[in-house]
Amino acid sequence: MSQSSIFQKTNIFQTLQDYDCFVTDEDKIEKLINAFENNISKTCCALICQNSNEELTYAAPYIRILYVLQGTIRITIDSKLVEYSAGCFIIANPVTQIFYSELEDNTEVMTLLFKKDFFDLFYTNQIIDYPLFYDFIQFVISEEQTKSNYFFFQCDPQDDTRYLALILLKEILSQKNSAQKKVVRAAFLLLIAELDRIKNETLILKESIIPSNMLVGEILKYMNLNYAVASLQSLSDIFHLHPNYISGLIKENTGKLFSQHLAEIRLKQATYLLTNTNLSIEKSVK
Repeated sequence: MSQSSIFQKTNIFQTLQDYDCFVTDEDKIEKLINAFENNISKTCCALICQNSNEELTYAAPYIRILYVLQGTIRITIDSKLVEYSAGCFIIANPVTQIFYSELEDNTEVMTLLFKKDFFDLFYTNQIIDYPLFYDFIQFVISEEQTKSNYFFFQCDPQDDTRYLALILLKEILSQKNSAQKKVVRAAFLLLIAELDRIKNETLILKESIIPSNMLVGEILKYMNLNYAVASLQSLSDIFHLHPNYISGLIKENTGKLFSQHLAEIRLKQATYLLTNTNLSIEKSVK
């Protein structure tokens, strides 16, 4: 296998070239996944599909991360057809059906697969600071999820997420013992922490499928952090949803109107400022 162009500016390829992770056809992918399934000591695996001339339709009943390293792909995800280019992340639960094909020469797509056992209780508690991902993982490991759930992120292909994804890939491929498993988990945590940090700019909500209670949690978090300027229109602009839909979603999941939540948040903030600062009542409620 010739050196992949995506790694030419990094030293990571020097490690990856020792691993059989580059694939071009579905038969080899299915063999890798079958070996992964039957190896009880492995809780995650990784591969890079490169220059495939066919639509890939393999089943992967695990938490799946697809990352377009370079080029463009056409994805059919639960019968919905979309196209994405380099920098795109798709994070999907085991129920989600994903088919994709490469649209350009030298397209490279990283696939990372995680069994439920990867996320034990101690590790999952470390993800609690990132509610979007924490809830997503909790839904999966609860074994009660029967509906598809996935996120699309369109990141800059040269930003930190690219390098964090490559580091995670390298650590998964080089994992041989329990000590290295801790490094894999640390690399995974770094990646989702960065995706969480930039989600307002990169998460494509209109093409993602997120359970309504998870989405409302994100909306309420935004309101708490931006209570001074929060409005249904600003939420619409951030989350790419109609204001009426957001209003109904909040009422359906919390039993309260948007205006009630906003008033409560502002009252709590005003109370805190009055108690802990010298601001006047007029300034504390602004």
